[in-house]
Amino acid sequence: MGVRRRCGELEVAGSQEGTPSASRLAGPQRSGCAAGEPPKRSVPSSRKRTRLPLAEPRHWTESRFLPSCTRRLRRMSAHDEQEKLRKLLNASGFAFQLAVELAVRSATFDDPWRVAAREHPWSTTNGRGYVDLVLSRGNIHLVIECKRPRDAVWMFLMPDHEQLKRSHACIRWTDTMPHRRSLVGWGDIQVYPASPETDFCAVRGQGETDSPMLERVASSLVDATDGVSADFLLLHHGSRVSSVLVPVIVTTAALTLASFDPKNVDLHTGDLDAAQFTTVSHLRFRKSLASTTHPDFYEPQELEDLSSGSERTVFVVNAAYFVDWLREFQTSAPDYGSPWESARGQAEAEG
Repeated sequence: MGVRRRCGELEVAGSQEGTPSASRLAGPQRSGCAAGEPPKRSVPSSRKRTRLPLAEPRHWTESRFLPSCTRRLRRMSAHDEQEKLRKLLNASGFAFQLAVELAVRSATFDDPWRVAAREHPWSTTNGRGYVDLVLSRGNIHLVIECKRPRDAVWMFLMPDHEQLKRSHACIRWTDTMPHRRSLVGWGDIQVYPASPETDFCAVRGQGETDSPMLERVASSLVDATDGVSADFLLLHHGSRVSSVLVPVIVTTAALTLASFDPKNVDLHTGDLDAAQFTTVSHLRFRKSLASTTHPDFYEPQELEDLSSGSERTVFVVNAAYFVDWLREFQTSAPDYGSPWESARGQAEAEG
């Protein structure tokens, strides 16, 4: 067999007479390599190993051989991707809603609240949507909207010091009886703990051309409360049950009261030179929030009657104090009686 060397490799050329065998090809004269390159010892064909193509390196093996700066860049890219996903999660607000629900479930109460519904669908003639949470305790139901604005301050104007501690609130009620017509409406009852009541809110970053944010959220929540009350009428139909539904906004925004005297406002500039600011944990926002304005139990005589007929109370509670507020929450009928009793008496009188 003839053997030729090509740069240190053996190549079998075929059988030729007089050609020296591979075992005699020793020394520099058998090297066909470049000058200065040491010759390689020949390996018998019986001892040769077949070289297989290398597999593609895995990421973990490949990273061992990458420069340290490249590995740092990859770790930074992974961190940036995680940060983007975290921001996407926080932008939804659902995590905050679940945290509020967990806080209620984990808290201890003398008279326990239970989570009656989460993401409950509602529908009325004004629209449809979902209620974040419905909390129930006996015949009291809180219809809750969770709001998590970024670094927000909700400032409520308090020009009347008599409004600093109020206990009455206009809430939704339902009343069902066997073999009687089911009744539903809005009316005033006593709700504790007492808190400031206001109908003006200025949100930081909200300009004169922007629609009022709190009014928009509160109006939608009032519609949602109407929708949920219709569900309770279906559940209690034919039974003797009176229920109270209270709309509540739970928020991370700081709640600030701005107490001032309107007579100190400069009529030339519209600015106020002096005011007192107080941070509170909860308050009640009462305003004409309903789309229907006709009073339930009397015929309106003045424009003010129509306005008062559409008034609703929405409680606004800072999330950090929500559980404490729930522990103190109580309701009672006014001295002149509950609105559902008055409505039932009127219905019976009308036959």
